[in-house]
Amino acid sequence: MRYSYEDFHLPTKTEFLNALDLSKERLYRKQRDLNCRPDWDVIIQTTDGIFYRISMNTNDTNKKTIIFILSPRALWGAITRRCHWNNLEIGCHIEMERYPNEYNPDLHLLLSYFHI
Repeated sequence: MRYSYEDFHLPTKTEFLNALDLSKERLYRKQRDLNCRPDWDVIIQTTDGIFYRISMNTNDTNKKTIIFILSPRALWGAITRRCHWNNLEIGCHIEMERYPNEYNPDLHLLLSYFHI
């Protein structure tokens, strides 16, 4: 089966990174609105080598880390709102590694606001 995001045209790496920065700012605004600051670092890694870090909390002690690995087209679809982050998670289009292996629902809720 071919998924719709597999046909998305990718921008230049600079445009992609700029869009990631804008998406992170939107996510941070939502964090402020909800007053929700999970003690996690989020690492987003694409299968073609893009590596992007989001610090969800300024507290540097005892931080936990979650790594999301996905295709660049799926990530581009999520940040441009052509597909939804939660659907990518639920549909197993994103690999996840948590250190420690603890589920934090607030973290996953906030990531649904990671888009431009």
